[in-house]
Amino acid sequence: MKRRRKKAFVVTKVKQKLVFVPPKKFWGKKIIGVIFLILGSAILTACLFYFLIIPLFFQKECPKVSLPKEAEQTPQRIFIPRLNLELSVEEAKLADGQWVLADASVCFLPGTASFVESGNLIIFGSNKVLAKLNLIKKEDKIYLFGQEKYLVFEVVETKTVLPSDESIFAESNKKTLTLFSTSDYLKGKRFVVRAKKI
Repeated sequence: MKRRRKKAFVVTKVKQKLVFVPPKKFWGKKIIGVIFLILGSAILTACLFYFLIIPLFFQKECPKVSLPKEAEQTPQRIFIPRLNLELSVEEAKLADGQWVLADASVCFLPGTASFVESGNLIIFGSNKVLAKLNLIKKEDKIYLFGQEKYLVFEVVETKTVLPSDESIFAESNKKTLTLFSTSDYLKGKRFVVRAKKI
């Protein structure tokens, strides 16, 4: 009889153990991360206080810079689109008892309405400076610029008058602009443009 060989079974059980091996510099990186987190929080908190909370509770009034009163009330420039003409405006000056005509600008007659007040604002210039003033028509626009603001006028009347005609200097309850050209302030005919503020 054949003998049966006994098979030998060898069972080896290996138990796997979870071993935690901390990587090198682990604690160092963790500490650096915490430091950056604290610094970031501090910066955000400081910005919050500086830009939101402090201005909200401790508001300071900004100093108001005011322009000189004369500069505010005196026209500085005039623009007439119809003539494609833009000129500076100067305050008229007296010489030997006569108003002097400027060579390259128009003059604002002092004593008439100011730039901001109601009334008849009078500007004049020489025939050389305002050579094409007679081409202006009704409903044309005239822009008058001050230091900060500007006014828009609409032409309502044009006419030619003698120097003796003082009706153009008449006062008005509304804001009006009287613009005229002349070869000499006391001589020669004047071409007059009357405009109302719109």
